[in-house]
Amino acid sequence: MSTTSAPDGTAARSNLLLAAGVFGWLVVILSCLIRADLRAAAPALWWVACVIHLCLLLSLRGAFDHPRSGRWHVHGFALLAVGLAAAGVWPANGLTPVLLVTNAWMIGFVFHRPWVIAILIGQSIFLAVVMPTQGLDVTGVAGYAALLAFATLMVEIAVREAHARQLAATTMTRLDEANAVLQGVTVELASAHARLADQSRVEERLRIARDVHQTVGHELTALSINLEVASHLTEGDAASHVAAALTLAKSALTNVRDAVSTMRDGSGNLRAEIESLAASTPSPRVSVDIGPQVDSCGREVVGVLVRVAREALMSAARHSSAETAVIRIVRDEDVVVLRVDDDGQGILVVSEGNGLRGMAERVGQLGGELTLTTGPGAGFHLEARIPVEGPVPGGPEQVRS
Repeated sequence: MSTTSAPDGTAARSNLLLAAGVFGWLVVILSCLIRADLRAAAPALWWVACVIHLCLLLSLRGAFDHPRSGRWHVHGFALLAVGLAAAGVWPANGLTPVLLVTNAWMIGFVFHRPWVIAILIGQSIFLAVVMPTQGLDVTGVAGYAALLAFATLMVEIAVREAHARQLAATTMTRLDEANAVLQGVTVELASAHARLADQSRVEERLRIARDVHQTVGHELTALSINLEVASHLTEGDAASHVAAALTLAKSALTNVRDAVSTMRDGSGNLRAEIESLAASTPSPRVSVDIGPQVDSCGREVVGVLVRVAREALMSAARHSSAETAVIRIVRDEDVVVLRVDDDGQGILVVSEGNGLRGMAERVGQLGGELTLTTGPGAGFHLEARIPVEGPVPGGPEQVRS
């Protein structure tokens, strides 16, 4: 059972229940204080027992927050004993048995049902045996016994309602946790699907490139060789036509090789690659801001920038719980700058895991620099600066956080 403080609603309810018990105690005490005959007849031991009864009553305040948790049994038995002792010492003109009703009210929040029923029976027997000897008639005994039973029943209803509310709160908390896990799994599945689709496109490009290279490329190569031979065996007008055909064949072979290289390595168009990445990312929602003069980057630089952006978005989806992210790419003289900002949770200390280390290595191989800044509630902000033309001898290879 939790020991944390109760919510405001539960605290107000507990205070109200305690006030009901204190009210019953005040009925007895104020009646004896107001009436001079009762005040004069009350023995000192009775007053002491009543004061102790109030202290024990107040000490059981926590039982209302966490009913029947097993932590107030000693206080409960003490309250029961003191209340019975006060009723046995002096009836206060039939008012002291009200303390037994207060006992029934408090005991129901302390003990489990079997104990509560046993205490109800015990107090009822006490009323039937002891109180008639102190002047309480049968009607009074029956009336107080009915009040004991009623108080016990009301407490049982209140305890069941408290347990039901606590169970509902626990269930809602678990549902929220399960929903958060499910959302995380959904993001993972969507990311995996996007990566699989991207990988399928890459594999299809590679297959087509391989087929083109092995068929058209080889045939154009053979054609060029045959035309080269034919150019040495022909003369006159035929030789000029053969030479023109050889030039066309070589140009076609060069174009095919360029096309195969593009299909293998990607389009080489940074703007198109980044926009395609943003469109295929299910979470977080990605917006792209690409400045002018960034399309002239080398193919290797484009590949690294796309990979860094993809890894940054995957990290935002997995670890940052980000809802939106922005990819900005600008050119700063001879350096292209990629910046990925998200609105996630952020962290206090950055741990260089495999993803961050891999990004740093890719950027460093091209003579660039990777910078990561974050903080609790500030999201993640990653910046990669890479020379437009690729590696620079002796260039930096580091991660700053």
